Amino acid sequence: MDDIVRPSYAAPDKRRWPPQPRVEFVRAAAAAATAPDPAVAALVAQVDPSRLAASVSSLAAFPTRHSLSPHNVEAARWLRSEFLGLGYDEVSLHDFTVGGVVRHNVVCTKTGAADPTTFILIGAHYDSRMSDLDDATAAAPGSDDDASGVAALLELARLLRPVSTGCSVQFLAFSGEEQGLVGSTAYAAAANAQRLNVRLMINLDMIGHPEDPAHPTIIVERDMGNTQPGNDAASQREAARMAAAATTYTSLLAKLGPIYDSDYMPFEHFGYVCIGAFDGADDQPFYHSTTDTPDKVDRSFHADVVRMVLATVLAAAGQ
Repeated sequence: MDDIVRPSYAAPDKRRWPPQPRVEFVRAAAAAATAPDPAVAALVAQVDPSRLAASVSSLAAFPTRHSLSPHNVEAARWLRSEFLGLGYDEVSLHDFTVGGVVRHNVVCTKTGAADPTTFILIGAHYDSRMSDLDDATAAAPGSDDDASGVAALLELARLLRPVSTGCSVQFLAFSGEEQGLVGSTAYAAAANAQRLNVRLMINLDMIGHPEDPAHPTIIVERDMGNTQPGNDAASQREAARMAAAATTYTSLLAKLGPIYDSDYMPFEHFGYVCIGAFDGADDQPFYHSTTDTPDKVDRSFHADVVRMVLATVLAAAGQ
């Protein structure tokens, strides 16, 4: 794997907008929405805001999850234990190096019933930071960024555990994101080397803080001409499906925006179809701050985003 040519990325900053328009309202989402599927609606109704909040609080309780801190390894082991506790047998630590130390992506696999060699990947990063990226000791609760996404992985894994899906689903908790997408780059390169058949990669980075609680809005991110423009059309179709799921199964208003500066980018580089969900809280004072505490995550909004993602995964994975 050391011979694989990997892309390199700067430390991500969602305030560093790409050249494409950042967002646009999805006025057609309601028209694209369909009548709820009763089986999907029944599963979506089981999303538990209290479990999500408990996971966010557990992650935020680590003094920091900075990739160069020993607490990062503790968080990886905690996540592995959580996935195992949900009844999964295939849970592993995927090692990579960042800043001269070995760190881990946590990989939980649900095997598909009909097409086990095809995968849906759902990713979120568990590392955290404060304003000074080089400070690996300062308090960095990272509740919205990105305990909210990792808590979603655990809840999605819990709800999908007894459900038969056509293809396989991998829940990927990345580290090294804040240092330049290091963990996700290592995993995407490994997937490419193994010729992993990936139908879709969904990234969840900051999904818990609504900009306007009275009009809860989620940004559905899609590919708009990055390294591999040939995957743009499929990404935009999947994003439209996610936006429709928001209307069908939640009270969220969806916006469309471009993918940028998060863990889907290495997967896009290798040609995989990628979309993401993002709450747009990069303009909040708690962004990359010690004040990104659990109270910044709105339980109702957070649960609705997870419902949207769950409906999307069920549609993409098939029976």
